[in-house]
Amino acid sequence: MPVSGGLSLRVSLDPQGQAPRVALRSQRPVEASRVLIGKPVEAAATLIPLLFSLCGHAQGIAARRAVEAALGQQPSQEQEETRQRIVATEAAQELAVPMVLDWPSAHRIDEAQRVNRARALRAAAATVFACGQGTDGQSAARHMADAIERAMGLVDGAVEAAEQADAQMTALAGQPLEMPCRPLPPLSAQQGADLMRDPAAGVLPQAPLWRGAPAESGPMAAWVLRRGESDAGRAGLAMRAQARRQELIDITQFLRSPEGQIVAPPGARAPFAWSEEKGCGLGVASSARGTLIHRVRLEKGQVADWMIIAPTEWTCHPAGVFPQAAQRWAEGLMGQGYDLSHPAGQGLLRQGLEWLVRVMDPCVPCQIDLTPLGANETEDGKAHA
Repeated sequence: MPVSGGLSLRVSLDPQGQAPRVALRSQRPVEASRVLIGKPVEAAATLIPLLFSLCGHAQGIAARRAVEAALGQQPSQEQEETRQRIVATEAAQELAVPMVLDWPSAHRIDEAQRVNRARALRAAAATVFACGQGTDGQSAARHMADAIERAMGLVDGAVEAAEQADAQMTALAGQPLEMPCRPLPPLSAQQGADLMRDPAAGVLPQAPLWRGAPAESGPMAAWVLRRGESDAGRAGLAMRAQARRQELIDITQFLRSPEGQIVAPPGARAPFAWSEEKGCGLGVASSARGTLIHRVRLEKGQVADWMIIAPTEWTCHPAGVFPQAAQRWAEGLMGQGYDLSHPAGQGLLRQGLEWLVRVMDPCVPCQIDLTPLGANETEDGKAHA
């Protein structure tokens, strides 16, 4: 049974009309892996994918790599090629389907077309998951690439909608919404092990830090790392949607790549699995939202400890860019005279926050909680003079 939980983006609106206070709170079950303690290792590794409604394949593969490292096992080249196809396919599905099905679009899109494209993506992904190794797996991966390309028109409409929302929010707030990205590089298993020992790594697993500060994982981080720091400060709604689209293009190219190509963090000595002592192993996988890390410690064939650091813990850090951007958006509206105690002002506030949730893309539902005010109201939501 999948574990439950979510995020709450709480905006406390001050009754005196002062700047609101924004807090991002998590009810994510970050310690869910503790249910595995005491279980035989094979039973635990089999259970892991069932605990997560999203990224279940990436979770299972990272877990399997951690177990293999702990047991001193070495997967074959063909096994790793298959795993890479599976995690890439799952990432594409989780990036594309929401844009196709749930995001607003700049185009007039028939609902049936949205549903059909989403179904086609899911069906193609299911074929990749089922086919396994060899030529059948490669053929299924190419079929998934075809499904992504057929969906790109709808993805483009979602990106254009994000660009329009970005422009509208800039006009409403009187300035661009700053969402600077401090990218987390793709971590190898060895780097993940180093992180676990780093005294500046924050509170693990729920609030990790990279070199002492919050960092961001996922498509926007990949975009900044590829294009340079000049894009880091301009990572608003539009650019984040574009980064998501680019990630789909990159995955499509990988799924069409020649047999034997495996994507790993550059220069990594131990890209996917690492062990420094017998019975302790660490595995990583690249999910839709960035690097996923599993660390397991075994005693007498049973799980003594299991830690999972998911990408959402990085990107939705309570002191990270997500709540900071929400704070700036609320303050920007107030600075332009919008009364956030009025339903119209709250409507504008919520619309912008909903876009923030879309582009930050947590792997769990995010509830937007506005604490209302009892202040004076006007027709357009602006404050009384």
